[in-house]
Amino acid sequence: MGFTGDALTITSDKRFVRIDSLQIGDRLLSPSGEEIIVKEINSNYNNCGYILKLKNFFPIYVSKETDLFTTKILSIYDKTIKKNRYLLKEFSFNNISNIKQNNLAIINKMDNKEDKSLNNIWLYGKSLLKGKASNKIKNQIIINNTTTNIRNYENNVKDFNNIFYGKNNSYKKLFINLKEKELWFEMLNKNLHQRFLEKDIFDLKQSDVELFLNSFIKENTEMFISNNQFKIYIPSKILITQLFYLMLQNYNKAPNIELIKKNNWETKEIKQSNKKRLFSITYHQELKTSFKKKDYFIQEIDYVSVSNRNLKYFEIKTEDNKPFYLYNLIVKG
Repeated sequence: MGFTGDALTITSDKRFVRIDSLQIGDRLLSPSGEEIIVKEINSNYNNCGYILKLKNFFPIYVSKETDLFTTKILSIYDKTIKKNRYLLKEFSFNNISNIKQNNLAIINKMDNKEDKSLNNIWLYGKSLLKGKASNKIKNQIIINNTTTNIRNYENNVKDFNNIFYGKNNSYKKLFINLKEKELWFEMLNKNLHQRFLEKDIFDLKQSDVELFLNSFIKENTEMFISNNQFKIYIPSKILITQLFYLMLQNYNKAPNIELIKKNNWETKEIKQSNKKRLFSITYHQELKTSFKKKDYFIQEIDYVSVSNRNLKYFEIKTEDNKPFYLYNLIVKG
């Protein structure tokens, strides 16, 4: 198996990290929930690879040695009812060269132990894309152009000294002075394309996850109808992948993730803060690019094509070749 360095995997403590940051001895999360140890890492340039495009995710480059966990729908004629019956083939690992459009990729959501906590989770959702930490005043958060009125902040923010409006030439700003620094506070110092979710968010109580998502969605959506239908633009690849899993965990349905071309960028803050790439995440109840079967989610494959780009692929070997996560896929170690 081989993956580009910027591809993401998940560690045993639920951090989302780049493949090229892994070291021998690191512990990854397996789909069964156990931790597995990285035993060997090799890398080489190769101009013979594949592009895998799921219908609900951006294209992923993998080497020709990659094995993915897949299935397919089988049509079997039933003489009793004189109609075809449709069954899912037994799940198995298949080499990327043998995967066709009629194959289906498989993922399962991470277990939520519900044994962690994050303070001010509502404010976390409001601040994730629009907030920044003041470099002048201790424990102060500045939120640009918020869609939420100050009364809602006063009713929902915990342990604050004061909240007030300010203005500059471009944006209305909201200033929030907290009594103490939150765990997620340092993240607000990062550029938008470097932002991420604290790993503890995947083990919060369900009610806290819902509170965070509702706050984040209502503050940032470009196409909000209800919590069951929205679209949000996000520059960070790690954050967009984390949100995929968090929404999968909370809604039991996978959202759509797309890579947006630069000339289609519309959001002013994102244009100013990000020079690299932009993603969108869309969700509504009628999405049909994935469906649930027992504890697994089945994802449709858009296409698999050969790539002649000379890319550096990282080969990750785990103990006993145990599988691990690659973005929203399960791959063999």
